[in-house]
Amino acid sequence: MSKLKGLPIGFVGTCLGLATLSNVYNLLGYAWVRHLCMWLAGLAAILGVLKVILFFPKVKEEYKSGVLAAMYTTITMCAMLFGSYIAGYNLAVGKAIFWAGMLIHMCMILCYTIYHIFMNFKYDFLLPAYFVTYNGLLVSTVAGINMLPPALAIVITYYGIGIYILILIFLIPRIMRKPIPDNFVQTKTVLLAPCSLCFVSYLNFNNVAALKSLFNPIVALLLYVCVLLSLLYILCNTFKFFESGFTPLFGALTFPMAIGTLAGFRAGAFFSNIEAYKTLGAIAVNITGFQILISSTFMCLVFFNFVKMYLNSKKE
Repeated sequence: MSKLKGLPIGFVGTCLGLATLSNVYNLLGYAWVRHLCMWLAGLAAILGVLKVILFFPKVKEEYKSGVLAAMYTTITMCAMLFGSYIAGYNLAVGKAIFWAGMLIHMCMILCYTIYHIFMNFKYDFLLPAYFVTYNGLLVSTVAGINMLPPALAIVITYYGIGIYILILIFLIPRIMRKPIPDNFVQTKTVLLAPCSLCFVSYLNFNNVAALKSLFNPIVALLLYVCVLLSLLYILCNTFKFFESGFTPLFGALTFPMAIGTLAGFRAGAFFSNIEAYKTLGAIAVNITGFQILISSTFMCLVFFNFVKMYLNSKKE
C-alpha cells in the first residue's frame, strides 16, 4: 500500500500516452501492441482511483499544485480510452466505463476551475499543464464519438476548440514575458495535446452521419497548422527536457507526443484524399513517420524510468 501512496501521477499519464500511441500501431497492423497498452492504461486508471480513495490526504496535498492537479485528470482520460476499447468487445460495459470517466472528468474540470482559477489563480503560474484538465475532455470525442449523442459531441468539440483558443490567448504572452521555470520545462510538450485533440475530434465529425454536414476542411486545415507549429516548438526545446535528471514530470512528454502522432496519421490520410491538399497529405504522412519514431523513443524512455524508479524505491 505504501507503494500505491507514492505512485507518481505522471505514471498514469505515461500509460495514457502508451495507449494513445498504440492506436497508431494498431492502424499499422500491430494489434497486439494496442491490446497490451490498453490493458496497461486500464490498470493505471484503477491504481489512480485507488490512490485517490485510500490516500486522499496525500492527493489533497498534491492537488494544491496546479500542474499535479491537472495530471490527475489523466485517470479519467485513461478510463475513457479504456472504455472505448472494451466497448469493442462488450458495448454495455465499455460504455459504462467510458461515461463514468467522462462525467467524472467534467466534475474535475469544475473542481480545478474553482480551486485553481477562482480561488488561487496567479498569472505567473499559468502553465501549459492547464490544457490537460480542460482539453482532456476531448478524449471522449477522439476515442468514443460514436458513443455520444451527436448534440453532445458537437458541444464537447466546440468547447475544446474554444477553450484551447482562450487559454492560448493568455498563455502565449505569459511565456513570452516570463519563461517557464526549468523544473516545469517538460510541460511545454503539453502544448501539442489540445490542438491535436481538437483536430482529431473535428475530423471524427466525418465518422458520424449526423455531423458530416458541420464539417469544414478549412477549419481542419487551421487546426492542423496549430499541430505543426506546436510540434515545431517542442522539437526546438527537446534538448532542454533532458538537461536535468529524470523526474515524474517527464510523464508530460508522453500523451501530447502520442496524440500529436495520431493527429499526424489522421491528417495524412485525410488530406491525401483531397485533390487540393494532396501535397500537404504527403508531407503529413512523412512527418508522422518521424513523430512515430520520436514518440516511441520518449514513451519507452519515460516508462522504463518509472519502472526503474519503482524498483529502486523497493530496494530502499
